[in-house]
Amino acid sequence: MPKAPSAKKKSSLSDEDAKEMVLKYLIKTNRPYSSIDIINNLKGEISKTVMTKVLNKLTDSGDVHSKAYGKTLVYVAKQDNVPTPPLEELNQMDQDVITIKNEINELKEKHKCLDHSVKKLKCSMTDSEIDEKIISLEKENAKLEEHLMLLKSGTKKITTEDKKRIDDLYVKMYNFWKSRKKMYKNIWDQIIENIPMKPGELMEELGIETDEMVGQDINAEISH
Repeated sequence: MPKAPSAKKKSSLSDEDAKEMVLKYLIKTNRPYSSIDIINNLKGEISKTVMTKVLNKLTDSGDVHSKAYGKTLVYVAKQDNVPTPPLEELNQMDQDVITIKNEINELKEKHKCLDHSVKKLKCSMTDSEIDEKIISLEKENAKLEEHLMLLKSGTKKITTEDKKRIDDLYVKMYNFWKSRKKMYKNIWDQIIENIPMKPGELMEELGIETDEMVGQDINAEISH
């Protein structure tokens, strides 16, 4: 048959011995503990029931102070019972505090630098993005070099859009030229019908030069 579970180990200490053990422990460690913490730290030498009685007695006697944090009572030894360290040890503690503070400040500064570096890395492009950017820049550079060569050679590349715009402007100006020439001819014909002078003499007197006089033939222009 299986063995029955063993009963919990009962404390062999008297209440006074338990009280002395707890007080010595709290003075030695000089740290706040809950009753459960003290029981565990003393390896179960004192039961929960006895621990409650001991802590109540120590609190009533003023050897231990208690303070509630939520539903938990925390106990700490009265500081009058805690031995005061010698002056040299206190001075060393002060130096240790300064050293630790300096280390904390250094760590904070390192953390700040690392945090800044992490943020920069997050904003940086990935390897694939860098490769794509390089390809894009190489293509753009090739286009710029081609354009530079054209400029150096004295030639200018005209786009299809520019060529169409120029052709349209040419047609517009050519038609305007034809219209003005026709208008001039109609007016001139009416003038020479009513004057006794020869047309050539009148032109010379008025300083008129026709297209033909300056070597321009509208009919020789390419029709669009």
